[in-house]
Amino acid sequence: KSIDLRLERARRLGELGAALFHRLCLEGDALKTREMETQLSIAATIQSRLIPTQPPQSETLTFSWQSNPADYVGGDYLDLLDDSNGTVHAIIADVSGHGINSALLMASCRAAYRADCRRVEPGKLMEILNNEVHNEVGDTGMFITAASLKLADDGTCTYASAGHNPLFLFRAATKTVEQLDSTGPSLGFFPGMEFGTESILLEPGDCLLLYTDGIVEATNAQGEMFGEVRLADALIEHADKNADSILWEIHVAMHKFLDTAKCDDDVSSAVIKRAACA
Repeated sequence: KSIDLRLERARRLGELGAALFHRLCLEGDALKTREMETQLSIAATIQSRLIPTQPPQSETLTFSWQSNPADYVGGDYLDLLDDSNGTVHAIIADVSGHGINSALLMASCRAAYRADCRRVEPGKLMEILNNEVHNEVGDTGMFITAASLKLADDGTCTYASAGHNPLFLFRAATKTVEQLDSTGPSLGFFPGMEFGTESILLEPGDCLLLYTDGIVEATNAQGEMFGEVRLADALIEHADKNADSILWEIHVAMHKFLDTAKCDDDVSSAVIKRAACA
């Protein structure tokens, strides 16, 4: 009987020890989770500061932009820069996937873009970025789609696109939208690729819409995507407004379409509008 009692006490002590160990494991996991959330929150704050806070200086062009990651951090990149001669440099880019690995590649792309965008044309810039990305991604399968533009006060715009969604160009004279397609493949697949540079003229009242696929691929509860047609329709409907209002109305249209559904990808967009009185 005394042996049975000792066995019972040992069993209870074992159960208590297992319970305490399990609790310690849970507390350790919770601590690691809180630490990770803190680190991700800091990363999100840092990344948000990589997005422009002030518009470029231009006598005839106005700008509006926003970038929203699906998670703490994302792989979208949007930038607007000016230089001493009044030229504006713009880029929108989308790293494959989203999350920390995409955010790291995005930050590297930003550094390379800012180092070279003021000294070379968009096509040559895409070639430089393509080689940089290829060297960094290795055999991971990651890549970047991007569109780079160079805009002058007289409405002249040169651009190059590396596998990115077509840019939308609203023509005020005809109330229609033209698509500016890719001039080369996505960045990172093949080193040494050449990218063409195309040229257009923004007439008074015209505007450009730059966006990542998080907008057109936003899917509602019925499994329908917002798509390019709805995006173009929203642009046409509100293109007579100022740049801020145009971008606001486009996102209102997207969220009305989504209803209660949530975007599961990073969403970035920018409107560049030439003044109607220019």
